[in-house]
Amino acid sequence: MQLKSIPLWGGLCLLFSAGAATAQVPAPTIAASTHHSASIRPDGTLWTWGLNLEGQLGNGTATASATPVQVMPQDPTTRWTTVATGTSHTLALTTDGRIFAWGSNQHGQARRRHQHLAPHPRSR
Repeated sequence: MQLKSIPLWGGLCLLFSAGAATAQVPAPTIAASTHHSASIRPDGTLWTWGLNLEGQLGNGTATASATPVQVMPQDPTTRWTTVATGTSHTLALTTDGRIFAWGSNQHGQARRRHQHLAPHPRSR
């Protein structure tokens, strides 16, 4: 397992990667923060679980989940390669290079002007 730290908007997030990547399947990835966790499955789908007071699970609700829920961007064919979690926000990179952010936007983490909460993944 490889541990990387990456600076992101609003603070430092930890990223854990394990396994080897192939042309068809991204490496399994997991990220964990104080209140929620995220994992990319081998099929490229992104799943989150934990507290969700600020929409950090990315499923459009503020309901916590002890079991993984799938993150659903507007395009259901989106596949993920990397995920990072902050205290109350999540950031993820897609296979086509887009960065998505959701959850708390109190300090601009989700990169949305004049919006405190961002419960749906959106690319910038």
